[in-house]
Amino acid sequence: MGRTHASIRARLDMTPKEADVYRDDQIVRVPVEELCVDDLVLVRPGAQVPADGQVITGESAVDEASITGESMPVEKAAGARVFAGTLNGQGALDVRVTTAVENSTLARIVAVVVLGDGVNDAPALATAALGVAMGAAGTDVALESADVLLMADDLSRLPRALDLAKRARRIVRQNLSFAFTVMITLMLLAIIGNIPLPLGVVGHEGSTLLVVTNGLRLLVSRRI
Repeated sequence: MGRTHASIRARLDMTPKEADVYRDDQIVRVPVEELCVDDLVLVRPGAQVPADGQVITGESAVDEASITGESMPVEKAAGARVFAGTLNGQGALDVRVTTAVENSTLARIVAVVVLGDGVNDAPALATAALGVAMGAAGTDVALESADVLLMADDLSRLPRALDLAKRARRIVRQNLSFAFTVMITLMLLAIIGNIPLPLGVVGHEGSTLLVVTNGLRLLVSRRI
């Protein structure tokens, strides 16, 4: 576990500290913390992408191993998504920032999450506290070893999946606490004989409906 935390921390530290931004027809270097959504940044050949964004102009191959663990660079052109901490290849890219730096895909990956889609990733996926397989086209062994499967090779869905998991855990805890409270109350009232049978039925079935209704809140999509 300690090595996993150290590995993710090392990846977070790989994010560049400064970025080249177009300001008033000039390129100025600013700390990445000052980047804003819709800023247009220049990612030079061999430089790291400073923030999650979308390629506006340029073509290059980007090494996304810092996020996916895969060593094969991914070709990027206008309209493609790029992610903070990944390494640009030989082409220059103009990238429109789409996500605040503190909410980048890399920053929002929990320290115990490991991603992959190939045979070489299976051992890491199996031993991680949470293994995430990318894409239904991944190898069978990777899909079987992972805890979570992203049906498309879209890393931007990972923060939403993590947010959904956190919401589900919170709602399950709420439902369990409420259900136990209602059952204990009904049992105590039944023992002392102060609850009519119809009221007991209404209390039991009503609490069930409330638990189900609370769980249905997970169907409400939330932007993150």
